[in-house]
Amino acid sequence: ALDIEGTSPELTKEICFKLIGILNKEQRYPDALKILSTLEERFQDSQMSSDIKFYKGYINYMQGDLVTTREELEELIEKYPNTTAASQAKSFLDAMKRQKGSTRGY
Repeated sequence: ALDIEGTSPELTKEICFKLIGILNKEQRYPDALKILSTLEERFQDSQMSSDIKFYKGYINYMQGDLVTTREELEELIEKYPNTTAASQAKSFLDAMKRQKGSTRGY
């Protein structure tokens, strides 16, 4: 279990996103998604929410779940349209559309 009680949001974000990066590199996608889900529950509608959504979409993409990737990124764009993460999500979705027909496209 991820115990983040009493930790400042910025420190929590930094530690968790570093851990998610390590888990991604090691292709431990389910573990990364568990941490992201915990963060999402803990920091609902915070400044971190858009980043969490983006990383959830990205990790789902890395494990080949293109439907969930699209859903996560579209929800991010809808809920947090004026964020950097939303801009990145739009670019990511555009790249996925350009790859349509390849093995990674949707």
